[in-house]
Amino acid sequence: MGAGDPEAIGVLAQLATVEDTALSQVLAAQYRSLLPVIVVQTGACTQRLNQVLAQARLPVPDILSLSHSQPYR
Repeated sequence: MGAGDPEAIGVLAQLATVEDTALSQVLAAQYRSLLPVIVVQTGACTQRLNQVLAQARLPVPDILSLSHSQPYR
C-alpha cells in the first residue's frame, strides 16, 4: 500500500497488489471512492493513518482493524 505504514494491510475486497509506490498512490487517488475500507493490524496504525490523512487534508476512509474481525471460514 502507498500508506507507508507496515501495519497497513490493504483494502477490503482487494483485487490486486501494486508494489510500485508512485503507481499505488495514483491508483488510490483515482479509485478511492470504490475502495473505501482500509484494513490494518492494530488500532495504533489507525491513529497513524488518521494523522497522516488529516495533515494532508484528505478524507479519512473507514478503517477496519484485524483485531475487530473474524476470519472467513
